[in-house]
Amino acid sequence: MKKAQLLFSFFLLLLNSFTTTKAQDSIEKLNLPGDNLNLYAVMKIFQESPTLEAFEKTLNDRDSKINNLDLNNDNQVDYIKVIDHVDGNVHNIVLQDITNRSESQDVAVIVIQKIKDNQVQIQIIGDEDLYGKDYIIEPNFETDDIETKTTPNPGYTGGGSQTIIVEKVTTREIYDWPIVRVIYMPDYIVWTSPWYWDYYPALWNPWTPLYWHYYYGWHDHWNYYYYGHYRHWHDCRYNRWNNFYFRQIRVRSPYYIKMRESGVYKTTYSRPDLIKQSSLDFKTRYPNAPSANERLPKINNIKSVQPRSIRPKQNNAVQNQETITVPHPESQPKIKNNERTDIPKEQPIRNRPNVDAIQPQPVRPKQNNERNDMPRELPIRIRPNDNRNIDKKRELPERQENKREVNSKKGGRK
Repeated sequence: MKKAQLLFSFFLLLLNSFTTTKAQDSIEKLNLPGDNLNLYAVMKIFQESPTLEAFEKTLNDRDSKINNLDLNNDNQVDYIKVIDHVDGNVHNIVLQDITNRSESQDVAVIVIQKIKDNQVQIQIIGDEDLYGKDYIIEPNFETDDIETKTTPNPGYTGGGSQTIIVEKVTTREIYDWPIVRVIYMPDYIVWTSPWYWDYYPALWNPWTPLYWHYYYGWHDHWNYYYYGHYRHWHDCRYNRWNNFYFRQIRVRSPYYIKMRESGVYKTTYSRPDLIKQSSLDFKTRYPNAPSANERLPKINNIKSVQPRSIRPKQNNAVQNQETITVPHPESQPKIKNNERTDIPKEQPIRNRPNVDAIQPQPVRPKQNNERNDMPRELPIRIRPNDNRNIDKKRELPERQENKREVNSKKGGRK
């Protein structure tokens, strides 16, 4: 009897410490460019990183498969820099996409707010231009200081057939995260990423972005951890969000807004067949992961979007008859020396003159009344041996006569 009571008590303790939920057979897809930067994954590496500099490096690491944004549509993943804006005890850590030479686009903001000594709360707020309104990710709080009575949106509890164990966390535990410890030190130097367009870390090279289905299939296997530690929330907990960040600091790229409205980013949803390949790659890399053998959610209800054709516009003129198809990279691009081998190389044109090798002809300056437009008289080349002998033979009689005249004059003077 006592043994049964002990088992029952242990079972109740387990129920209080964590909650078990069955993930729904659904897919979280926003149909916005933010689908290519999983904020759950961003929160995970933020929790594990020792400094903001290390966090930025991991965020832009190709092997992490987290950053898949290509906002300028140049078929290369963009670099995301990290900037910390401090407002009293609140750190607004901005993730900013370097779109082009003169523009940037805010992607998301990690808001860390100190509410008491050794207690902080944290949220990741996706920018409206990439995630829509009120897309907020936060830890599964369990404390009197944080409201937790509202059940998270069931659409964000997971995907596939995975069993999610929801683990609660307190604001004191979040304060012990390495980065949080660093930014609240008295000698902390506010981090601002030094990188900008065409000036990046030496070891960083852009790569071809993945199709969304491959990207989602890879991260779907991480949902057991994502939804077990973090959740979607309905509002921002930072009361100065609009006054401090949204109205004063937020950066938007007009070029990105124009590209988004044209629909070019929808081509990333055109390869649903790649979701199986990404699952196989995950199992190969993490064969012992709890979700390695879990089945992926059904994708029959997802419509494939064909690549959009764009006709170049001409001012007050007839538009060009040719169409330009916006390409999107393969999920496993064939790259050799930073070049895609699946793209045919340009064939050389035969008998093309090497213009760079042609030296310009010098122009002879105009002298006196000479006309520059008249053709120059070319010198006649003669054979020196023959001509010299001929000239000597011709000049010999003349020289002899001159000598006789000189001798006669000398004799007469005597």
